[in-house]
This record gives sequence, C-alpha cells and structure tokens, in this order.
Amino acid sequence: LNPYYCELTGLYWAWKNLDCDYLGLVHYRRYFTDRNRPYHDKINMNEVILSADQVKEFMSEVDVVVPKKRKYYIETLY
Repeated sequence: LNPYYCELTGLYWAWKNLDCDYLGLVHYRRYFTDRNRPYHDKINMNEVILSADQVKEFMSEVDVVVPKKRKYYIETLY
C-alpha cells in the first residue's frame, strides 16, 4: 500500500487479489439510471435507478464504465 492511502489503493488491491466478475467503486449519491426516464427533483428514485439485473445486462455490453467529462468551477457550485 502506498503512504497516501485512498480508494484507488483499495481498488488496486481488490483488482489484484479478488476473483470476481465485476469490480468497481460506488458513491453514495451516484447511481446507474435509465436515461430514457426524465429526471426531476420530485421523482421517486426507485423509478429511475437500474435494478441489479438491468446493470448486469448493461455490463455485458461494455468493458468499462466512466462518467462523462465535466468541468466544475467554484462559481457553478455555490
């Protein structure tokens, strides 16, 4: 492990030491959603978040999933 322990060190360890079909990190407020369903503030999240079966189907079509590139500026956050 490196002296600057972070989630990437943990991910590297898991990649090298675990035998699993899927490996990744999640964020407590980030989900895979159905992009064909409109999103708005008052939506029931259970209606748009993909189920485990939907995620497995999606993952069978790709090798890797990364977010869209976004540029954040302090002026846009507050």
